Amino acid sequence: MNEQMIILVIKSKDMELKKRYGKFREYATLSVSREISFQERVDILESMGDCAEKVQQQIAALSEEGVSVERIEDSVINRLPAGEVRAKLSNGLFNKADLLDLLQHQRDQLPEEFTDLCCSLADQLGQDEYILFWNMGELEAHALLSH
Repeated sequence: MNEQMIILVIKSKDMELKKRYGKFREYATLSVSREISFQERVDILESMGDCAEKVQQQIAALSEEGVSVERIEDSVINRLPAGEVRAKLSNGLFNKADLLDLLQHQRDQLPEEFTDLCCSLADQLGQDEYILFWNMGELEAHALLSH
């Protein structure tokens, strides 16, 4: 049985989560470089895994504090053509301007239910808030959020 992947949608202004996600994204970018050795890639992937774990720990802590964490099925994102938009919507951080820009320039590529969610989120975002999309296994997400 294959585990369903889901995307957690977290609206927050927590700087620690933003910092941890930034470090994860930095390693993710380095991991696809063609200019690094195999061993460097292995080391980067290990560091990326550590950063992912720290992001998930912070998501769990925020969830315990009452921050809303919505879930959408990964299949919604998988309907998008492979590429940067799909990757960023699987694991990406957006402020209000980023979200509105995505809706303005990519709306025709986005599934309707995802567009509706993004419009709603953009309307709700305050000055210092952002949205984090975080892709993980359904069982793992349930365990993370059920503390």
